[in-house]
Amino acid sequence: MSPSALAMEESHNTLKFAARVKKVVTRAGTNAIMDDKALLQKYRQEITELKSKLMHTNEVVSQEKDKELSKLKAERQKHEEEMMEMQLVRTALKERIEHLTKLILTSQTITAKSILDWNPAVSCISLFLDFVKDNRRSVIVGAPLGLGDLGKDKEKDDEIKKLKVILQTREEEVKDLSSKLEQIAAADDIEAEPEAKISKRQSVLYSDQDRQELSRLRQANLELQMTVDEQATKLDKLREEIEAEFSLRYRPFDQTPEYIDVHKGIEDQRDIIADLEEQVKTYRSTIAELRNTIRKTELAQYEKAERMVGSMSSTTGAEGARRNSTVTETMAGEVFAHVKELEMALEKERKQRREEQNRNAERIAELEAELTITKGE
Repeated sequence: MSPSALAMEESHNTLKFAARVKKVVTRAGTNAIMDDKALLQKYRQEITELKSKLMHTNEVVSQEKDKELSKLKAERQKHEEEMMEMQLVRTALKERIEHLTKLILTSQTITAKSILDWNPAVSCISLFLDFVKDNRRSVIVGAPLGLGDLGKDKEKDDEIKKLKVILQTREEEVKDLSSKLEQIAAADDIEAEPEAKISKRQSVLYSDQDRQELSRLRQANLELQMTVDEQATKLDKLREEIEAEFSLRYRPFDQTPEYIDVHKGIEDQRDIIADLEEQVKTYRSTIAELRNTIRKTELAQYEKAERMVGSMSSTTGAEGARRNSTVTETMAGEVFAHVKELEMALEKERKQRREEQNRNAERIAELEAELTITKGE
């Protein structure tokens, strides 16, 4: 900072820097160093939280599935009731069809004469003819007509006209019936098979409305059958999913993947310990063999030294004895040094094996503790 005009830019920059520094906020925080035990505790807490969330989600899913199953059961029951109603309608229609077919088959023996004999129009025609004959007789045989007789004649003429109209209608009905009988007889002569006769007569007797109703009922029956099949497949799938989920959720603890992994780790550690014990046994046997060889070599070297001492004493006297003693001392020192080295190597190997055995035992104890904890959970 300077009040001179030459240092204006530097002072301006310093003021800007100071304004920016005022806006800087420092937030101090401690670094958390977590050891293995804290990490294990944290992981266990996370595992318990995840398990609780999983149980909650499983309960929600099971409730939703129960609701869906209840809905599907209600729909299935409804469809079954509709199917029963359709079956009843179908049986009623079948009975109606069979009744009509029986009527058609039994109507073959009926002839035109029997129909005319049975028809009440014949009695009307015969009565009309008798009435006309009586009137003719009365006209021919009777006395001369007066005014009263003329009124009676008019009434009779009106009645005759009415009877003629009735006669014409009856004759038309008879003609229609005779034409229908001729058509039925022609159809019976042309069609030899009974099924063709039945279908032909049904086509004559059934109305278009009955056929449409029958086709509509058949279509509705097919649709209901398809929906029932779809609902049955859905129910089977849901039942399989529920059984699979039930087997996963409620299976014994011995079959859970956590227990299997821990048990496998324990078995592996036990196998390693057994291998180490076998190695220790082999090392012990090799150590015993080495000790035996060392003893044998010591004995051989001692005997050799004694022989050399005896030969040197016999030849050279005191000087030879001194040399032999120095030789024996050097040889004994070398042997002892070799034995010491072997013992040190053996002790080192023992320590390593003990450390490995202790580590494996600690690992097995930790795994068993985790296994007991998971069993308790």
